[in-house]
Amino acid sequence: RSKLIIKSYGIPEITWNDLGDLEEVKRIIKESIELPLINKEFAEKLGISPVKGILLYGPPGTGKTSIAKAIANDLKFTFIEISGEEISSIGPLEAPKVIAEKFYTALDNTPAIIFIDEIDMIARNRMTNEWRNALTELLRQMDGLREIHNVIVIGATNRPWDLDPAILRPGRFDKVIYVPPPSKEGREKIIEVLSRGLQISKDVIVKIAEITENYTPADIKLVIEEIKRNLLKEASISGKLRIEVTLQDFLEVLNKVKPSVDKQTLSLYERFAFERK
Repeated sequence: RSKLIIKSYGIPEITWNDLGDLEEVKRIIKESIELPLINKEFAEKLGISPVKGILLYGPPGTGKTSIAKAIANDLKFTFIEISGEEISSIGPLEAPKVIAEKFYTALDNTPAIIFIDEIDMIARNRMTNEWRNALTELLRQMDGLREIHNVIVIGATNRPWDLDPAILRPGRFDKVIYVPPPSKEGREKIIEVLSRGLQISKDVIVKIAEITENYTPADIKLVIEEIKRNLLKEASISGKLRIEVTLQDFLEVLNKVKPSVDKQTLSLYERFAFERK
């Protein structure tokens, strides 16, 4: 068995409460997966099955992996991860075997979520012939889950426009969900979650949320980590640790840490979302 891509699996600890303002994403997921699972008897009478596949797309750092883990936590499903980048690094001959192995692992550990990060690395449109076998194996495995109700596939990509149309056909990824950078309210919540252990007034949190438009959760995490480093440096000189964070502390770091997503890139995602409506 390949050791390269077998990561530890189990039920993740991340919950929806750890994430920002994702109410719309949460609503779509709960309606398409959780409602039919929780209300199985009614769903069967109506001929409704839980969605078998969800594709999350958006800029890097918006929390797609965390969303997949929160779904697994909510459902108490085993979380099994496939890394598109790692699959591509092992080469086209081994890739189909590793993909099949991960799906078999899921079937041995049901109920399960198979999370495919950077799925565009193995499901890119116009891939070379030597890589077609990996995509074919992925499609074959996904199609094989249609009659199995307790395994769900979640894909994540930063480049949805690069995906092979075959992966987006009905029956594979039935829900394609845009995960944008967080709203102002979302940024407030993310700052609160990431700064546990520090003291920051509500006024400062609101002000920082206002001036960090287009900052992703990963960007905000970087800002908080930089502030903590500055506090440690200060404590190493003064001999006293300060945990009260001021507006000035944030502004100093924000001068250096800029959003990782620009407006031009965001417009690409928004256009893709519009074209799928």
